[in-house]
Amino acid sequence: MVAQIPNGQRVLLDAGTRPQNPASQLHWYIAEELQYPQIYEPEASKDLVPTLAKDMRSRKSPYPELRMFNRTYQFESQTEGDYESDGELRTRTTWDYWDATHLWNLALEAWSDSTLAVYSTREVQPADFADIQQGYGSSASVGAREAVSTLQALSREVTSLHRPTFGQTALW
Repeated sequence: MVAQIPNGQRVLLDAGTRPQNPASQLHWYIAEELQYPQIYEPEASKDLVPTLAKDMRSRKSPYPELRMFNRTYQFESQTEGDYESDGELRTRTTWDYWDATHLWNLALEAWSDSTLAVYSTREVQPADFADIQQGYGSSASVGAREAVSTLQALSREVTSLHRPTFGQTALW
């Protein structure tokens, strides 16, 4: 689900279980596509973003660790697939990285048209959104109230449905 939060920023919301323990509880993730990311190897100062899409499409081995926003991420998985959108078939390669606490995800998507999409994702709890909704009170923006209501409704629906495994299906 794509939601627009009060500051106009678009975020993506998804739910799933962890691949290490598919029978575990449902986890909620909120992701933001970053417009001008800077990504580095942990001990380097050269921004890798200008070459990442080419590296990924050429089947170069993923970097074992990357650093962004003063957080280090370890490589976890690579997926490839074909996706149809507006009648056009596109290929995507994704490298997924997680921080040591496994709360923050860095997802890199290299597309067949040479574009690179970078997502920063964090695990969230539906209760966090209920607090936000209550905090806005009567002056809450319609978008914020709708996003919270949608999250709460999705939480009820998804817990009664088959739970997709996080990591086997794309977040976005």
